[in-house]
Amino acid sequence: MEGAVTFPVDRTGNHVISVRRLWCAFPFAVVLIAPGSPLDRLQHQFRPAETVSFRMSIETMEGSNRNRQDVALRLTVRTVEPHVAFDARQTSNGVTTDAEITFEPSSGLVRNAKGENLAELSPLLIAYSPTLWGELPSALARDTSWTAESPAWSFGPSGRETVSLTAYDAATRTLKLTIAGSGSGPSRVELDHPTALSVATSVSGSTMRARLVPLKTRWRETIEIDDGLVSRARIDVEREYLVPPSSLVPEFHLTRRIVETITRM
Repeated sequence: MEGAVTFPVDRTGNHVISVRRLWCAFPFAVVLIAPGSPLDRLQHQFRPAETVSFRMSIETMEGSNRNRQDVALRLTVRTVEPHVAFDARQTSNGVTTDAEITFEPSSGLVRNAKGENLAELSPLLIAYSPTLWGELPSALARDTSWTAESPAWSFGPSGRETVSLTAYDAATRTLKLTIAGSGSGPSRVELDHPTALSVATSVSGSTMRARLVPLKTRWRETIEIDDGLVSRARIDVEREYLVPPSSLVPEFHLTRRIVETITRM
């Protein structure tokens, strides 16, 4: 998109994404929503002091290694004009962090006070995102499908998605989506931090880092939106990597699976 801005990303640990430091970086431009458009009709009407709470978990699986992190998130509306602004409080592994964020309805993304995409939040937590799932069709009806080009993101590369509307109720701003996508190459994290493309491997009793070449990534999402806000979401990502041969390590393939779930409380 013209005038788009790309925000920084971050990661921690040995190829285990930390929810507390998750940067979901997506390009977006500030665009006004056309009155009466499908996206306009889907918007939640936030009220000052309104509170919205979510629970989120991210589980990463690589061979026999599994890592899970759970997060509780509470958003309290501070203002509703010109953008919706929240006080955000997040608790993960006994650590609580506070931040101020704003919500961009036209993109479905959130930003911090500096204009950066907030580290602790996934854009899925708020509402329908044209940036992630494409522009809504002019006429919404059950069993409608469309294709979208997805930008590189924290869990995978840029790619193409098929978005299917499996349930829709205009009166309650309720819908259910299934999204199937695929792409090849590095994720947003790997593009911005090439050192992320390595993996610990054991050679003759010693641990060393081996280079990773990202291959195919497939993802499937189920998104439920009620009263214009995400109520449930599940993202299941499977990534394939090649570890090239070296003098110490033979060539082999590695599969990594990431499952994220979000529930509005």
